[in-house]
Amino acid sequence: MEETLNVSWMEDYEKYQIFYKEKVENIKVFYIYIDNENNICYTKCDKREIMNQKLSKEELLFMIKNNITMNKYRFHLHSILQFNINLEHNDILQNKIIDKIPYEKIECIEDIHWKSTINFFIDINSLYIIFHKPQEKSEKIISIHHKKTASKKKTKRHTTRKKQYLNLV
Repeated sequence: MEETLNVSWMEDYEKYQIFYKEKVENIKVFYIYIDNENNICYTKCDKREIMNQKLSKEELLFMIKNNITMNKYRFHLHSILQFNINLEHNDILQNKIIDKIPYEKIECIEDIHWKSTINFFIDINSLYIIFHKPQEKSEKIISIHHKKTASKKKTKRHTTRKKQYLNLV
């Protein structure tokens, strides 16, 4: 009598392995540059390794500082968005993926933490750093004349220059 070992459960396990959660070790970082007319003028993408599911404040500041300039233009930091797909397998089975789009706007620069993600979605975890080109300012210099008297006999005339900024919108 020959006994056979039933290993069909192993095949099922391998098939559904993509639906088990894993720690996030890599993220994609997208840099988006927006011009004065709110059009996307440049984009860049980097892959970043993170330790303990965390991007440190120092790393984030380093990334911002190194990417704030594009094609000799200096941009302003507009916003930071974190996408962390931390759905449960039940959400997928019940088709609740659209209802739970997990993005978060980062309000202040500090450590950013990622939660464990289903293996199938692990490559979608990302960080969007959005830069905006500052408004160009037109400057007009005006002279302002002041008369000051140090005594009754002497009058001194002083001229100061003042810059006046006009926003071009």
